[in-house]
Amino acid sequence: MKMRAAIYGRVSSERQEKEHTIGSQLEALRAYAATNGMDIVEEFTDEGYSGARLDRPALDRMRDLAERHGFEVLLTYCTDRLARKFVLQALIMDELIQAWQALPRALRRNSFSGRAVRVRENSPP
Repeated sequence: MKMRAAIYGRVSSERQEKEHTIGSQLEALRAYAATNGMDIVEEFTDEGYSGARLDRPALDRMRDLAERHGFEVLLTYCTDRLARKFVLQALIMDELIQAWQALPRALRRNSFSGRAVRVRENSPP
C-alpha cells in the first residue's frame, strides 16, 4: 500500500510568483511523490496569502483533512511555505503529529506516525 500524501504550496508576493510559482512548487512536489512511490490525495495552494498568518483557506482545508486522517505525509517545497515564523510552523507540525498519532495502527508506517517532508531545489522560493 502506497503512502497517502498531501501537497501544500504558497506564494504571497508578485516577486515570489515570478521567481517560484505555485506551479513550480507543485511540479517539484509531484516529482518527489512519484519518485518515492506516494499517492497524492490532495493538493492545497494559497496564492497571495502571507505566511505570517494562519487563517488561509487551503491551509485550513489541509489541517481539516489531517484531522480526518486523510493523508500520512505532507509535502511542502520549504517549511516557510507552511508559515514564516518558526512558532507557527511548530504549531502546524504539532497538529499534524497529533493527527498522525491518532491514525489506526494498520495505517502507521513505523514508530513515527506520519511525517512532513520539505522538498527544495537549490534556489529559495
